[in-house]
Amino acid sequence: KSVDHLFWETFEQRGCIIAGLGTSRLKRVTHLVKINLLAEIFGVTHVLQSRLQFQYDGQIIERLQVPLRKLLWSRDVNDDIENPELQSPTSSFTESWRTGVVKALHDRLGLCLQWQKTHLEEDVHAYHFKVEDNVESDGYPGLSTMYCIHQILFNVVDVESAGVQCIGLPQGQEFATAEGEFNFTGQLEESGLPIGTQLNIWTWHRELKESRANTVRFKRSRSDVSIMAKTLTTHVLDAAEIHDQHLIKRVPLPALSAKALAALQSKLGLSQLEKLPNAILLASMERERTNWTMVKRMASRIADPKYTLKNFWEDLQAFPELHLYLLDKTTESNNASKSSSGRTIGDEHQRTVGAFFAIYWLMRIGSDGKDG
Repeated sequence: KSVDHLFWETFEQRGCIIAGLGTSRLKRVTHLVKINLLAEIFGVTHVLQSRLQFQYDGQIIERLQVPLRKLLWSRDVNDDIENPELQSPTSSFTESWRTGVVKALHDRLGLCLQWQKTHLEEDVHAYHFKVEDNVESDGYPGLSTMYCIHQILFNVVDVESAGVQCIGLPQGQEFATAEGEFNFTGQLEESGLPIGTQLNIWTWHRELKESRANTVRFKRSRSDVSIMAKTLTTHVLDAAEIHDQHLIKRVPLPALSAKALAALQSKLGLSQLEKLPNAILLASMERERTNWTMVKRMASRIADPKYTLKNFWEDLQAFPELHLYLLDKTTESNNASKSSSGRTIGDEHQRTVGAFFAIYWLMRIGSDGKDG
């Protein structure tokens, strides 16, 4: 992260302080709330995590991260690094962690207070507070950081409720949320996007015992190929895995669709709703074009033994119409999130991609098509 970002975080957002100014012992101190949001999907407990974050400056960070938020500092602090109040769970220097939890769910996931009260139940016995001192910050190399972390656990009360479809339930499908006025075109403008704005892609992962205390980070190494494959490609389960997991694997939301969602939200805000016959459809498809280069490549290589299902899935993004399945994320209308078949639009997306995959295997019936 840049020095500008550190300045913004410290003096504008007030999400941290820098203690020891004027000395050789500078230390960044920040209080965090980390929220483990659990839901039972097909009888298996899953935890909500962001797997991809598009930053305001164009960076794309690939990691698993639970919803979190920095507590805002409400009082100025002297340069006394040893002040025990700096690392107290009830520190008077910051807003309360309960206030931070409400704001984190609102800012990160767009969930209002009434929604939280209706659909979430706190596990009061799971609350945990810990201090990690003298940590080498990934964002600010060379700057020692003290993390004071409140960990909270919530369970979704009823995963079948229509009100929780906005977070990908009950099937556990991926969804995207934008923080601030995020849009990809803004990154190209001279002024850029405001610091702190970002786009998150959320996914439901099977809960592991250590997931309540730790966030798994992806690193591009050979040993992590299997982990990457589960999040970035379609994974075919064998019978043993299906019996063990008791869940349905779904095609993940691609990064291009996340970009399309951000652009669509921007278009909908600028579109003239009086345009007919369908203002949302008009706004979403405006300036969108089929990438015929990718389509021709797909057609010419579909029977090539080296042309994998992953390659085919990536090339399918040539059709901008596939992004229309994100429309249920841009409206609060329950009717708009249903297709004519009565299924959710997320389900229709899975069915459509499945139909494309069937074409892929049929065209390869002379080689590995029967296996598909």
